Parts: sequence; C-alpha cells; structure tokens
Amino acid sequence: MREFLFPEEMNSQVLWGDYDTISELSISELVHLLAVDYYNSESVAVPADSQGINDLLLHYKIFRDDITNYVTCANLLAETKDGVHPMWEAASVHSVMNIPLRELIALTTVYPASRKKTVWIVENSGVYSSILDKLPHVPLICTHGQFKLVGLLLIDLLVKEDCTLYYAGDFDPEGLSMAEKLLQRHPNNIHPWKMDVAHYQKAEADIEKQPKD
Repeated sequence: MREFLFPEEMNSQVLWGDYDTISELSISELVHLLAVDYYNSESVAVPADSQGINDLLLHYKIFRDDITNYVTCANLLAETKDGVHPMWEAASVHSVMNIPLRELIALTTVYPASRKKTVWIVENSGVYSSILDKLPHVPLICTHGQFKLVGLLLIDLLVKEDCTLYYAGDFDPEGLSMAEKLLQRHPNNIHPWKMDVAHYQKAEADIEKQPKD
C-alpha cells in the first residue's frame, strides 16, 4: 500500500510527508492494530524514532517512499522466489547499483557475488567510490548517511545468509550512534571497521596537522 493512500484508508486527514509530519492518530491506529494482530495486547509502546516507525509500517507493507528510498551496492547477487535476479546477475561484477526499496522488497536472498561471507558498509559516497577505485571486487554497500529502511533491509538479508558485515562511519556523535544501532540490530554479525581508539587518535592527529586559516 502506498503511504499517500493510507490516511484515507485510516480515516485520517493528514498527508504524510517527513517523519515529523506523521499523524499521531494514524500511528496510534497502527499501534492498536499491531497490538491486536501481533501481540494480543492492549498496549504497545509508540515508536519514538524513524527506524521504529518504519519497522511498524513494514509489518503492514506500508511504504513511505519506495523509489527515492535507495541504497547503493556493488559485487552482490540477489535472488527472488524465481531464482537469481537477472539485473543483479548482470551487475554482479564491477558494477554499482542504486537499489530502491521497490526492488529490494521483492528479494528473498542477497549474498556476495564471490560467495564469500564478508561485506563492507560505509555511509559516505566519496569514501565508497574511492574504495571501489582501489578494490573493484569488494562487496560494498553505501548507505548515504543515516540508515534508510532499504539499507537496513539489505543488511537484514545479508545477515540471514550469515554474512559478516564491517561498518565504517564518522567519529562524531551521529556516526557513533549509527554504528551502535547496527550493533544492536545484529550483534553477532556487525563489526566496527576502523572505528577503534587507535584509528580515532590517528584521525585526530591528522586533523591537527592540517594547516589552519
């Protein structure tokens, strides 16, 4: 179901846009359905962040935006219920793909084209491109900043195949928070990459060496 149809279906008059414009009434109605249908409970905590809201909407196959909600990947293969996806197969070697949510939700399996179980994740597109310049075969994902639903679902599919994922992000509070969210989501499969104390101290030293205005 498309999100712009949902308010009418739920007898709500709000037009959904960014997360902060979502009607509390609509969320409450969804929470009530979730409680009755899934948990058989009278009360469920209302999601307080975008990830929680997305997970809730996903239960009902309601998507906020299935086109511009995309993730970038390289050197991965994917399958649907009918077998290997032809687009992913054609692009599985040295090609970069932007995968929208609309395409990802049809997949049943994602794994490295090399059949090895290691995948790397970065959030910065410039870093992503630089890595591929030097290592064109590496299974690599770019989330383009904060994790969107499509990125989390891609990671979920890789974890389902028991892949080990290494994540590298910024050393600022936002970047560390993103790493923490991934670790909480998949504690046995996600590992920080170049995000230890030694790499932080090196990055800090490199910044101090830069010429000041």
